Amino acid sequence: ITMVTLGRGATSVVKEQISKMGSNLLVLRPGQHWSSQGVPQFGRADIRAIQDQVPGIHAVAPMVSSSAPAVYLDNVRNTDVQGTTANYFEVANWKIAYGRIFTEAEVVEGASVCVIGETIRKEVLGPDVDPIGLKIRLKSMSLEVIGVTAAKGQGGFGDDLDDNIITPLTTLQRRLTGKSTKQSINQVMISGKGISKSGGILDLGVEMGLIGKSGAYFSYGETRIGQGRENARNYLDENPDVMKEIEDKIRASASIPVATPNTANE
Repeated sequence: ITMVTLGRGATSVVKEQISKMGSNLLVLRPGQHWSSQGVPQFGRADIRAIQDQVPGIHAVAPMVSSSAPAVYLDNVRNTDVQGTTANYFEVANWKIAYGRIFTEAEVVEGASVCVIGETIRKEVLGPDVDPIGLKIRLKSMSLEVIGVTAAKGQGGFGDDLDDNIITPLTTLQRRLTGKSTKQSINQVMISGKGISKSGGILDLGVEMGLIGKSGAYFSYGETRIGQGRENARNYLDENPDVMKEIEDKIRASASIPVATPNTANE
């Protein structure tokens, strides 16, 4: 993320706008800068390679972006349309205000469903209408509304983040863009795992000999706390007393004051 600082007040505004996009977020596009003209798009094999070979990834969401007039009764509005997977909502920090997101099974199927932004709900369906179950037409494609995202407002470039329709990737490829080839993904959004307190305590505990590690198994004293790092970290999250005990021992070994409400986040 590139941030341009225009004074402290402006910086806080920029941070707020960036946070709407998601945390630990990386966006990949083919080509250089913002142009991908004449450059091969990403394919399914590229997505699998990212998932399997790049460490520290939490979730990956391939995307195909397009635009089309959204039509309901006599209401028409040109809008952005994103075809993606269920991971997208978590990666891009979208919350659901009404209904639900689509499932991976619906992505595989190419189901005729969509999740709409708040602007589409108000301007196309109407502010006083229950949107769930209604159908919006995009060109020759009709999509059933199964969810509405919580409003985000204006983005960092002045665009309306709520003026969009999100549908399964395969649905958009097969029925709107007509591009269902292996190399037809024009954007990949990736979220990192980030740094968690429990993960840091787990790693330090192993390094200092407080937590045992044998192969993939982690143990604390006589208790096996998990097979694999993620399971062991989850155990610490679910057992805060154990995590606090290990943290106090780490602090004592490093001559750092034992954690109190004022020092626990240091």
